Amino acid sequence: MVLIRAESGSTPAWVTVGGALAYVLAMFFGVKRFLPWFERSFQKHGQLTENATALMTLLMLASALATESLGIHLLFGSFLMGAIMPKNPEFIRHVLQKFESVT
Repeated sequence: MVLIRAESGSTPAWVTVGGALAYVLAMFFGVKRFLPWFERSFQKHGQLTENATALMTLLMLASALATESLGIHLLFGSFLMGAIMPKNPEFIRHVLQKFESVT
């Protein structure tokens, strides 16, 4: 699988590498700090609300779009968003059930 795309008139390699590094750092030190809210919301309500589910989907799509605009395959962005999500087994099971019908 190719993670970096080659296009005519594409951005220089240093911009892609620098942007990817900035993206990963922003995800781990910025976005990851706010993701436990999903788990707290799940524990408070016993399920994810429709708004929380929509926000989770929006974050995943925004992450995919960010990597796609950097010239990196959009699956990397989606994967990284999933990798930094909370790992409570009950929360993961609920999220899998919630998205199973969609996927």
